[in-house]
Amino acid sequence: MFITNRKRSMEIHCQETECGILYSIKGALSGTQKSTISVFEKLSAAIDKGTKGIVIDLKMTTFVDSMSIGLLVGVLLKAKEKNIPLRFQNIPEHIGRVFESTQLKKIFPELY
Repeated sequence: MFITNRKRSMEIHCQETECGILYSIKGALSGTQKSTISVFEKLSAAIDKGTKGIVIDLKMTTFVDSMSIGLLVGVLLKAKEKNIPLRFQNIPEHIGRVFESTQLKKIFPELY
């Protein structure tokens, strides 16, 4: 599945694996975009269905805003509640700094 938003040039590729679902995000992750909100809805639905796990690949992510951080926290808490592993991979330095400044890394150390 690809979801594209031309305004900020964001693409999300979803791939089912034997370990669960891999989401690869390319471009800006902005909580004000319908495509970003749609991704979080799909993540939430995957958790509700009991997927084995979720990996979010941020290698090609150029931007994360505060609204997206809030949506991430909601999804993380829901996954934790259902005992579904969720982690990030390939976190760019600029995104890692955002995670550190928002305390996301301290709240969810198991994500890395």
